[in-house]
Amino acid sequence: MSRPKRVRRMDRPPLFEGFRPIGSKGRQAGIVYLELDEYESLRLCDYEGLTHVEASEVLQISRPTFTRIYSSARKKMAQALVDGFSLLIRGGKVDFDDMWLRCSDCTTVFNDVTRGENQVCPRCGSEKVSEVSTHRHKPTQARSSSDSPRPGFCICRNCGTRISHHRGMPCSQAICPNCESFMVKDGNSSGIFWAIPCFANEKTAHYNTRFARSPYFALFDGKDTVFFENPFPIEDKGLGQKIMETLALKGISGIVTGFLGDKAREVAESKGFYIENMDQSDLTVNDIINNLKSKFYEN
Repeated sequence: MSRPKRVRRMDRPPLFEGFRPIGSKGRQAGIVYLELDEYESLRLCDYEGLTHVEASEVLQISRPTFTRIYSSARKKMAQALVDGFSLLIRGGKVDFDDMWLRCSDCTTVFNDVTRGENQVCPRCGSEKVSEVSTHRHKPTQARSSSDSPRPGFCICRNCGTRISHHRGMPCSQAICPNCESFMVKDGNSSGIFWAIPCFANEKTAHYNTRFARSPYFALFDGKDTVFFENPFPIEDKGLGQKIMETLALKGISGIVTGFLGDKAREVAESKGFYIENMDQSDLTVNDIINNLKSKFYEN
C-alpha cells in the first residue's frame, strides 16, 4: 500500500488557469495537466531562484520529494511546448492559508479573508466566482496528453525535405513540394518506405506476386498506407525498369515481391532497395503489412 501524500503548503495560486498554443488550428491536440504543487516548484526554483532545499522547506516537504515534483513539472512543460498541447494548472494535494477565488467574468484571482461571507469580485463586482480547485483532475473528463498522437514532421526519403505533420492526414498522403515524392513519418524506425504490389486499392486486396505487372501498389511507411496506381500496367518492354524508376522518385526504399525479372531486380539493387521476398499468393495487403510490422517495426 502506497504512503499517502503530505499536503504541500502554498501561499497563493497562479494568476492563470493555463495556456494554449498559438498557431494551431482545428480541434484541440491534447492537454497536459500541471498540478498546483508542480507549478509552485517551478515558481520557487525557476522564478524566485531558490535551491531545492530552500524550496522544499517552503512547501514543507522533503528535498527528494521536491526534486521528484520539480522534475515532473519540467517534463510536462517540455511536452506542452514541443507537442503543442494545452497546459491546464489544477489539482494536487496543496493547502492555502486563505480561501482563494477566481472570477469567471474578468479572471481576477483574489483571497477571501471573510471565508465565504462576501464572495464577489473586488475588481468587477461579479458574483460569478468559484474557489480555486485543488481537486485532482479525472483523466476521463478530458482528453489526456497520453491519448494524443505526437504531431512531429513528415520527411521526404528522396531529398530530405521536412514539413510539419497535419493531424488526421497520414504523412504518406503528403507530397514533397520539392521533388513530388511521397513523404513518410520522420522517425520511421527502420527507415524503409515499402511498395507492396496488389490487385486493388484497399488493404483487404490480395497481394500480387508479379511485382511489375501489379495494377496497384500499397505504399507503407511503417505506420500509414496510401495506394498508388501502376502507370505502366500493359507495357511490353522495360516495364520493370520503368516502375522501379517511378517508385524511386516517390521515395520508396523497399519492395515486397514474389517474382521480379532480372532487369527489374538489377535496377532495384542499383537504387539500394531492400527486397523482401514473399511468394504466398493468398496473402492480403493487411497480411503483408502485419508481417512487415512484426519483422521491422515492433520490438
